[in-house]
Amino acid sequence: MVACLTKPDRAAARFVAAVILLLASQPGAVAAEWLEQSAGFSAPSMAVWSLDAVDENIAWLIAAGSLEFSRTTDGGSTWIPGTLPVTGSQATAITALDASTAWVAIKQQTLLRAHVHKTTDGGTTWVRQTTLNGFGWINAIHFFDANSGVAMGDPSGGYFEIFTTTNGGTNWTRVPSANIPPPLPSEYWHMDVYYGRGDTVWFGTTSPNTTDEGRVFRSTDRGVHWTVATIGFSGLNPITCVTGVAFRDQDNGLAVGHEHMEGTHKAARTTDGGLTWTPLDGPATPCPCYLAWVPGAAMYITTNEISGFQGGVGSAYSADDGESWTLIDQIPHGTVDFAVGTAGWCGGLTFELGGCPLPSVGPASAACCPSKRIAGGSPEVLRTERVILGGVWKWAESAGVGEASPVPAERLVHRGYPNPFNPAATIEFTLPRAGLTRLRVYTSAGQEVATLVEGSLAAGPHQAHWDAAGKASGVYFYRLEASGGVSAGRLVLAK
Repeated sequence: MVACLTKPDRAAARFVAAVILLLASQPGAVAAEWLEQSAGFSAPSMAVWSLDAVDENIAWLIAAGSLEFSRTTDGGSTWIPGTLPVTGSQATAITALDASTAWVAIKQQTLLRAHVHKTTDGGTTWVRQTTLNGFGWINAIHFFDANSGVAMGDPSGGYFEIFTTTNGGTNWTRVPSANIPPPLPSEYWHMDVYYGRGDTVWFGTTSPNTTDEGRVFRSTDRGVHWTVATIGFSGLNPITCVTGVAFRDQDNGLAVGHEHMEGTHKAARTTDGGLTWTPLDGPATPCPCYLAWVPGAAMYITTNEISGFQGGVGSAYSADDGESWTLIDQIPHGTVDFAVGTAGWCGGLTFELGGCPLPSVGPASAACCPSKRIAGGSPEVLRTERVILGGVWKWAESAGVGEASPVPAERLVHRGYPNPFNPAATIEFTLPRAGLTRLRVYTSAGQEVATLVEGSLAAGPHQAHWDAAGKASGVYFYRLEASGGVSAGRLVLAK
């Protein structure tokens, strides 16, 4: 990932910030918004691989492909970055107990070994817990309390590497193969695709084989014994990429993912703790990659940070156990976690026109399943957007979805396509009622470049066309003003 955007001037920055807030709080989506925060990483191109929201004030996270971590103790007003004292390695997962105590999984690249390090002083010092010596990736760590924890990874030696501890990690013991259902050929799973509640923990898997289904593993005794269930999709293209799993209680949960060949978005619901699953349609937008339960708003949120796949980037929520989804925004959002109430964060990425190659690991590309599996893949496919900014988004605590903040019945529904485009784009929008309507296009610096609609329109669907033949390549925003409110969208002109 390469940084390639110069800083805009203050006026342009204010304009872009206003558009981002419009995108993040579109009318009819949710009565809340994602607020961007700086994680304090050393390079702006760093994404977030894993994060743990402890409570409304405390959260920890790690940067992708590095040894950098960051934590907040004041709800994200400030983030305190740090670097793990290990060479030739990268952090793959993090979990925290409070502002002082956290555990991080480390992948040592030179020796191809996995370790866990612990801090009890807020990240000032880290101590390696020498009894855990894995051979694969540790994709997630979860602690049920200060003593009991589980570290979960990919298969190694013919079965999944799962370790448990009962003394805070002083001693880790690998769970024997007899306690874990055997993996399918080439089955693995992605970082942070897990969920813990009470004494139960779940994780979802992926297989590059189109004849295999993604599965969800479950342990009800803190990682000692495991069962597994398939998601339940059938036909020529079963789900092979489980990218998110979350539970609202011990019995009721959701999993999201996509079908390997067609890229069709999928979700599945369980009412028996993950023993059986019922397939559902996933959100049309974005491509569902991460998933979290928001306890204070009684809803699930799914996010995606990687473009180039059907549905694209953004976030969406479901308040009816996955039966329907409502788009929140189309801004890149990474791995997501919520603590109590509506206190939650997700990884943040901003994209800008470029030409960065995104390696592919299969016929449909792994763009919907961001992970270390993508790196070094072959062949490469050209993506039309380039990551330029790492960071973190916080869900605004002052609002949410529910009785206190109902979703408006009227909304401005719109989309711009094709996206990217050259040289012309179409913007479709639906008005909830008749009235004065304006649709204008701006550069990323805030300069108005086109007025596509200005006048009274009837309620219902409409189209506007923009010919950008004389415009420079780059990112453009359109702003829709109507009697149903104000909304915004983003278009990329790629010549």
